[in-house]
Amino acid sequence: MTDYDNLPHLEWTGEASAVRAAAQILREEPVILEMPARFAFPDDLPCPRRGDDHIDCPPEVLDRLAESEPALARVAQAAREAEQRVDLLPHRHWIVVHD
Repeated sequence: MTDYDNLPHLEWTGEASAVRAAAQILREEPVILEMPARFAFPDDLPCPRRGDDHIDCPPEVLDRLAESEPALARVAQAAREAEQRVDLLPHRHWIVVHD
């Protein structure tokens, strides 16, 4: 089980959150994006599963999520540039970007 206890959280509000998250990611600092409860995580994502979670995904998975939340495209670009990985935890409504 991955430990997320010491990672900073950012409540997702849209474009302003994307700007803050991208800046943090480009500094190669991890971040947990707390998505709103209405945000739907697709089941058919192309990355490893552990239970209901998708763990250690490539940053391109954020492009897929940006189809329903366009501001995530900025986060996806930053994650690619910083060569970060992504964990998706739908039961917590979290997107975790980390190294």
